[in-house]
Amino acid sequence: MNTLLAVTANEQGFSTARIGVIMSGFFVGFACGIFISGRLIRRMGHIRTFAFCAAVCASIALLHSLWVDPWAWMALRFLYGLSLVTLMTVTESWLNARAEKHERGRVFAMYMVVNLGGIALAQQLLRLSPGELLVLFSVSAILSCWALLPITISSRSQPHIPERAKSSLKKIIGFAPLAVATSALSGLAMGAFWAMAPLYASKLGFGLSEVGLLMSLTIVVGALLQIPIGRFHGHAGTARSGRCPGASARGFDYESGGPSGHACLHGGCSGLARHLCDLSGSPCLRAHRGRAGAF
Repeated sequence: MNTLLAVTANEQGFSTARIGVIMSGFFVGFACGIFISGRLIRRMGHIRTFAFCAAVCASIALLHSLWVDPWAWMALRFLYGLSLVTLMTVTESWLNARAEKHERGRVFAMYMVVNLGGIALAQQLLRLSPGELLVLFSVSAILSCWALLPITISSRSQPHIPERAKSSLKKIIGFAPLAVATSALSGLAMGAFWAMAPLYASKLGFGLSEVGLLMSLTIVVGALLQIPIGRFHGHAGTARSGRCPGASARGFDYESGGPSGHACLHGGCSGLARHLCDLSGSPCLRAHRGRAGAF
Protein backbone atom coordinates (compact mmCIF):
# COMPACT_ATOMS: atom_id res chain seq x y z
CA MET A 1 0.00 0.00 0.00
CA ASN A 2 2.81 2.48 0.79
CA THR A 3 4.42 2.08 -2.63
CA LEU A 4 1.10 2.19 -4.46
CA LEU A 5 -0.07 5.26 -2.56
CA ALA A 6 3.15 7.21 -3.10
CA VAL A 7 3.18 6.49 -6.83
CA THR A 8 -0.55 7.13 -7.25
CA ALA A 9 -0.43 10.39 -5.28
CA ASN A 10 2.41 11.57 -7.53
CA GLU A 11 0.39 10.75 -10.65
CA GLN A 12 -2.63 12.60 -9.20
CA GLY A 13 -0.48 15.72 -8.95
CA PHE A 14 -0.15 15.93 -5.18
CA SER A 15 2.84 17.96 -3.99
CA THR A 16 5.79 16.24 -2.32
CA ALA A 17 5.01 17.90 1.03
CA ARG A 18 1.39 16.80 0.85
CA ILE A 19 2.41 13.23 -0.01
CA GLY A 20 4.71 13.26 3.01
CA VAL A 21 1.81 14.33 5.24
CA ILE A 22 -0.41 11.61 3.77
CA MET A 23 2.17 8.92 4.35
CA SER A 24 2.85 10.17 7.89
CA GLY A 25 -0.79 9.53 8.73
CA PHE A 26 -0.09 5.79 8.65
CA PHE A 27 2.69 6.01 11.21
CA VAL A 28 0.67 8.28 13.50
CA GLY A 29 -2.16 5.74 13.40
CA PHE A 30 0.30 2.91 13.95
CA ALA A 31 1.64 4.60 17.09
CA CYS A 32 -1.84 5.41 18.42
CA GLY A 33 -2.99 1.85 17.74
CA ILE A 34 -0.82 0.47 20.51
CA PHE A 35 -3.26 1.93 23.03
CA ILE A 36 -6.30 0.13 21.60
CA SER A 37 -4.92 -3.17 20.24
CA GLY A 38 -4.66 -4.81 23.66
CA ARG A 39 -8.17 -3.68 24.60
CA LEU A 40 -9.62 -5.09 21.39
CA ILE A 41 -7.92 -8.45 21.89
CA ARG A 42 -9.21 -8.71 25.46
CA ARG A 43 -12.70 -7.70 24.36
CA MET A 44 -13.06 -9.90 21.25
CA GLY A 45 -10.26 -12.47 21.35
CA HIS A 46 -7.46 -13.00 18.85
CA ILE A 47 -9.47 -14.43 15.95
CA ARG A 48 -12.37 -11.95 16.02
CA THR A 49 -9.96 -9.02 16.42
CA PHE A 50 -7.94 -10.19 13.42
CA ALA A 51 -11.10 -10.58 11.32
CA PHE A 52 -12.40 -7.17 12.38
CA CYS A 53 -9.17 -5.33 11.53
CA ALA A 54 -8.64 -7.20 8.25
CA ALA A 55 -12.15 -6.16 7.18
CA VAL A 56 -11.34 -2.54 8.08
CA CYS A 57 -8.10 -2.69 6.05
CA ALA A 58 -9.97 -4.06 3.02
CA SER A 59 -12.60 -1.32 3.27
CA ILE A 60 -9.96 1.39 3.57
CA ALA A 61 -8.12 0.10 0.50
CA LEU A 62 -11.32 0.41 -1.55
CA LEU A 63 -12.06 3.88 -0.20
CA HIS A 64 -8.71 5.13 -1.50
CA SER A 65 -9.88 4.51 -5.07
CA LEU A 66 -13.35 5.98 -4.49
CA TRP A 67 -12.30 9.12 -2.62
CA VAL A 68 -9.25 10.72 -4.24
CA ASP A 69 -8.49 13.62 -1.93
CA PRO A 70 -5.24 14.27 0.00
CA TRP A 71 -6.93 15.00 3.34
CA ALA A 72 -9.23 12.01 2.98
CA TRP A 73 -6.24 9.82 2.19
CA MET A 74 -4.42 11.09 5.27
CA ALA A 75 -7.41 10.13 7.45
CA LEU A 76 -7.62 6.74 5.75
CA ARG A 77 -3.91 6.16 6.30
CA PHE A 78 -4.37 6.96 9.98
CA LEU A 79 -7.16 4.38 10.27
CA TYR A 80 -5.12 1.87 8.29
CA GLY A 81 -2.23 2.30 10.72
CA LEU A 82 -4.57 1.67 13.67
CA SER A 83 -5.86 -1.52 12.08
CA LEU A 84 -2.51 -2.84 10.87
CA VAL A 85 -0.75 -2.49 14.23
CA THR A 86 -3.61 -4.46 15.79
CA LEU A 87 -3.24 -7.18 13.15
CA MET A 88 0.48 -7.35 13.92
CA THR A 89 -0.16 -7.44 17.66
CA VAL A 90 -2.54 -10.37 17.24
CA THR A 91 -0.07 -12.30 15.08
CA GLU A 92 3.05 -11.62 17.10
CA SER A 93 1.44 -12.11 20.51
CA TRP A 94 0.09 -15.46 19.27
CA LEU A 95 3.56 -16.51 18.12
CA ASN A 96 5.13 -15.26 21.33
CA ALA A 97 2.66 -17.27 23.41
CA ARG A 98 3.25 -20.49 21.46
CA ALA A 99 7.01 -20.35 20.95
CA GLU A 100 9.37 -21.75 23.57
CA LYS A 101 12.12 -19.48 24.77
CA HIS A 102 14.91 -21.45 23.06
CA GLU A 103 13.16 -21.38 19.67
CA ARG A 104 11.74 -17.87 19.74
CA GLY A 105 14.56 -16.49 17.59
CA ARG A 106 13.94 -19.00 14.80
CA VAL A 107 10.15 -18.63 15.03
CA PHE A 108 10.24 -14.85 14.67
CA ALA A 109 12.87 -15.13 11.94
CA MET A 110 10.58 -17.35 9.87
CA TYR A 111 7.64 -15.07 10.61
CA MET A 112 9.59 -12.09 9.30
CA VAL A 113 10.71 -14.04 6.21
CA VAL A 114 7.10 -14.93 5.36
CA ASN A 115 5.88 -11.41 6.15
CA LEU A 116 8.57 -9.63 4.15
CA GLY A 117 8.39 -12.19 1.35
CA GLY A 118 4.71 -11.42 0.89
CA ILE A 119 5.38 -7.68 0.89
CA ALA A 120 8.16 -8.13 -1.67
CA LEU A 121 5.85 -10.06 -4.00
CA ALA A 122 3.16 -7.43 -3.56
CA GLN A 123 5.46 -4.77 -5.01
CA GLN A 124 5.31 -6.60 -8.33
CA LEU A 125 1.58 -5.96 -8.55
CA LEU A 126 2.55 -2.59 -10.01
CA ARG A 127 3.26 -4.48 -13.24
CA LEU A 128 -0.34 -5.69 -13.55
CA SER A 129 -2.13 -2.45 -14.32
CA PRO A 130 0.31 0.35 -15.18
CA GLY A 131 -2.40 2.48 -16.76
CA GLU A 132 -4.98 2.09 -13.98
CA LEU A 133 -3.25 2.30 -10.63
CA LEU A 134 -6.54 2.80 -8.79
CA VAL A 135 -7.55 -0.75 -9.77
CA LEU A 136 -4.73 -2.05 -7.60
CA PHE A 137 -6.51 -0.79 -4.49
CA SER A 138 -9.22 -3.36 -5.25
CA VAL A 139 -6.55 -6.05 -5.53
CA SER A 140 -5.22 -4.98 -2.12
CA ALA A 141 -8.72 -5.26 -0.66
CA ILE A 142 -9.12 -8.76 -2.10
CA LEU A 143 -5.82 -9.89 -0.58
CA SER A 144 -6.87 -8.47 2.81
CA CYS A 145 -10.05 -10.53 2.62
CA TRP A 146 -8.09 -13.66 1.71
CA ALA A 147 -5.95 -13.15 4.80
CA LEU A 148 -9.08 -13.91 6.83
CA LEU A 149 -9.51 -17.41 5.44
CA PRO A 150 -6.74 -19.35 7.26
CA ILE A 151 -7.40 -17.89 10.71
CA THR A 152 -11.19 -18.14 10.57
CA ILE A 153 -11.17 -21.74 9.31
CA SER A 154 -8.57 -22.89 11.84
CA SER A 155 -9.64 -25.29 14.59
CA ARG A 156 -6.70 -24.33 16.85
CA SER A 157 -7.51 -22.74 20.17
CA GLN A 158 -6.59 -19.13 20.80
CA PRO A 159 -3.78 -18.25 23.20
CA HIS A 160 -4.77 -17.53 26.78
CA ILE A 161 -5.23 -13.81 27.34
CA PRO A 162 -3.44 -12.85 30.58
CA GLU A 163 -4.68 -10.30 33.04
CA ARG A 164 -3.92 -6.78 31.93
CA ALA A 165 -0.67 -5.56 33.48
CA LYS A 166 0.07 -1.91 34.13
CA SER A 167 2.57 -0.72 31.57
CA SER A 168 4.25 2.51 30.59
CA LEU A 169 6.99 3.60 28.25
CA LYS A 170 9.25 4.24 31.26
CA LYS A 171 8.77 0.68 32.48
CA ILE A 172 9.40 -0.77 29.02
CA ILE A 173 12.58 1.30 28.66
CA GLY A 174 13.82 -0.07 31.98
CA PHE A 175 12.95 -3.65 31.02
CA ALA A 176 14.18 -3.65 27.41
CA PRO A 177 16.23 -0.51 26.65
CA LEU A 178 17.83 -2.01 23.55
CA ALA A 179 14.45 -2.78 22.02
CA VAL A 180 13.16 0.74 22.66
CA ALA A 181 16.29 2.49 21.40
CA THR A 182 16.50 0.32 18.29
CA SER A 183 12.79 0.80 17.58
CA ALA A 184 13.06 4.58 17.85
CA LEU A 185 16.13 4.92 15.65
CA SER A 186 15.09 2.38 13.04
CA GLY A 187 11.59 3.88 13.00
CA LEU A 188 13.00 7.28 12.05
CA ALA A 189 14.93 5.73 9.18
CA MET A 190 12.32 3.24 8.00
CA GLY A 191 9.42 5.68 8.18
CA ALA A 192 11.10 8.11 5.82
CA PHE A 193 12.33 5.37 3.50
CA TRP A 194 9.09 3.41 3.11
CA ALA A 195 7.01 6.54 2.74
CA MET A 196 9.11 8.48 0.26
CA ALA A 197 11.48 6.05 -1.53
CA PRO A 198 8.88 5.14 -4.22
CA LEU A 199 8.21 8.84 -4.84
CA TYR A 200 11.93 9.59 -5.04
CA ALA A 201 12.47 6.75 -7.52
CA SER A 202 9.56 7.99 -9.66
CA LYS A 203 11.02 11.48 -9.78
CA LEU A 204 14.36 9.99 -10.88
CA GLY A 205 12.58 8.60 -13.93
CA PHE A 206 11.98 5.02 -12.76
CA GLY A 207 9.04 3.27 -14.38
CA LEU A 208 6.40 1.51 -12.32
CA SER A 209 8.01 -1.90 -12.79
CA GLU A 210 11.40 -0.46 -11.80
CA VAL A 211 9.96 1.15 -8.66
CA GLY A 212 8.42 -2.20 -7.74
CA LEU A 213 11.72 -3.98 -8.38
CA LEU A 214 13.64 -1.46 -6.26
CA MET A 215 11.29 -1.91 -3.31
CA SER A 216 11.26 -5.70 -3.74
CA LEU A 217 15.06 -5.83 -3.63
CA THR A 218 15.05 -3.82 -0.42
CA ILE A 219 12.55 -6.15 1.23
CA VAL A 220 14.09 -9.40 -0.03
CA VAL A 221 17.51 -8.54 1.40
CA GLY A 222 15.92 -7.79 4.75
CA ALA A 223 13.98 -11.06 4.62
CA LEU A 224 16.99 -13.20 3.72
CA LEU A 225 18.98 -11.87 6.66
CA GLN A 226 16.30 -12.82 9.19
CA ILE A 227 17.20 -16.53 9.33
CA PRO A 228 20.95 -16.20 10.05
CA ILE A 229 20.39 -13.48 12.63
CA GLY A 230 17.70 -15.59 14.28
CA ARG A 231 20.08 -18.53 14.54
CA PHE A 232 22.94 -16.32 15.69
CA HIS A 233 20.71 -14.82 18.38
CA GLY A 234 20.07 -18.27 19.81
CA HIS A 235 23.81 -18.77 20.36
CA ALA A 236 25.13 -15.25 20.98
CA GLY A 237 22.22 -13.35 22.52
CA THR A 238 20.60 -10.08 21.51
CA ALA A 239 23.38 -7.74 22.59
CA ARG A 240 26.00 -9.29 20.30
CA SER A 241 23.48 -9.78 17.50
CA GLY A 242 22.63 -6.09 17.64
CA ARG A 243 26.09 -5.16 16.40
CA CYS A 244 25.47 -6.76 13.01
CA PRO A 245 23.42 -3.96 11.40
CA GLY A 246 25.94 -1.30 12.39
CA ALA A 247 28.88 -3.39 11.22
CA SER A 248 27.19 -3.99 7.87
CA ALA A 249 26.54 -0.30 7.39
CA ARG A 250 30.14 0.66 8.18
CA GLY A 251 31.41 -1.75 5.56
CA PHE A 252 29.33 -0.35 2.69
CA ASP A 253 30.62 2.16 0.18
CA TYR A 254 27.86 4.75 -0.17
CA GLU A 255 29.60 6.52 -3.01
CA SER A 256 29.55 3.55 -5.36
CA GLY A 257 26.45 1.67 -4.20
CA GLY A 258 23.85 3.44 -6.32
CA PRO A 259 20.11 3.58 -5.45
CA SER A 260 19.67 -0.19 -5.60
CA GLY A 261 22.70 -0.81 -3.40
CA HIS A 262 21.53 1.72 -0.84
CA ALA A 263 18.08 0.18 -0.85
CA CYS A 264 19.44 -3.32 -0.30
CA LEU A 265 21.62 -2.12 2.58
CA HIS A 266 18.68 -0.31 4.14
CA GLY A 267 16.47 -3.37 3.79
CA GLY A 268 19.03 -5.62 5.42
CA CYS A 269 19.83 -3.35 8.35
CA SER A 270 16.24 -2.32 9.03
CA GLY A 271 15.09 -5.92 8.84
CA LEU A 272 17.70 -6.93 11.39
CA ALA A 273 16.75 -4.02 13.63
CA ARG A 274 13.06 -4.97 13.59
CA HIS A 275 13.87 -8.60 14.35
CA LEU A 276 16.14 -7.65 17.26
CA CYS A 277 13.43 -5.42 18.72
CA ASP A 278 11.06 -8.38 18.90
CA LEU A 279 13.68 -10.62 20.43
CA SER A 280 15.15 -8.24 22.98
CA GLY A 281 11.71 -7.25 24.21
CA SER A 282 10.27 -10.75 24.19
CA PRO A 283 10.35 -11.48 27.95
CA CYS A 284 8.19 -8.47 28.74
CA LEU A 285 5.93 -9.03 25.74
CA ARG A 286 3.99 -11.73 27.56
CA ALA A 287 2.62 -9.06 29.87
CA HIS A 288 2.88 -5.91 27.77
CA ARG A 289 2.71 -7.12 24.15
CA GLY A 290 0.20 -4.51 22.96
CA ARG A 291 2.42 -1.55 23.86
CA ALA A 292 5.91 -3.04 24.00
CA GLY A 293 5.71 -4.45 20.49
CA ALA A 294 4.89 -1.12 18.90
CA PHE A 295 7.35 0.88 21.00
